[in-house]
Amino acid sequence: MTTRTNRRSYDARQEIIDAILASRATSRILKKKSDIKRYLRQYFVNVPYEDIAGRNAEIMARVALDHLEFGTNRNRGEALLRIFNANEKEHGYTSAFTFVEMINDDMPFLVDSVAAAIKRQDLAVHITVHPIISVKRDNGGKLTAVTTTDNAEAYSESFISFAISRTTDEKILKALHKAIVKTLSDVRAAV
Repeated sequence: MTTRTNRRSYDARQEIIDAILASRATSRILKKKSDIKRYLRQYFVNVPYEDIAGRNAEIMARVALDHLEFGTNRNRGEALLRIFNANEKEHGYTSAFTFVEMINDDMPFLVDSVAAAIKRQDLAVHITVHPIISVKRDNGGKLTAVTTTDNAEAYSESFISFAISRTTDEKILKALHKAIVKTLSDVRAAV
């Protein structure tokens, strides 16, 4: 790719991220707009242009904040996992995909291992988002702040979201959940 093409992709990607940061999305956890922007910036910092191009900025912000709210309570060493089909009433958006979302201690091999578990269920991964979010939690595991990455009191957590082929078959969803739980356990044991 030429330098000029790289620059155009970077500019287009930055425009999308700026639109996400400017969205009107709100959070039950983060009350200040500056805190929401900090989180959204961390969430989308490494998402490839191809995965965000052509998507609605308001919905992408809502998806990211919904992921954060899912992780309101988590203790170190605990892996949170949910597999769902988004609906307007519960999530504030709908999607053509089924979502697999996790929040875990940051460790190697998570994304590749879980993606392989999804593929073993004959489901395709269409979009992968894997930010490392700097958070503070109280002694009970309740999220109290999203901080800057250089905050010495913060703890890095792995937020992973896969948009996969949509399925509403409960047997498939249960089998996928079981396979991912086993995979996460295996990764933790290996690491």
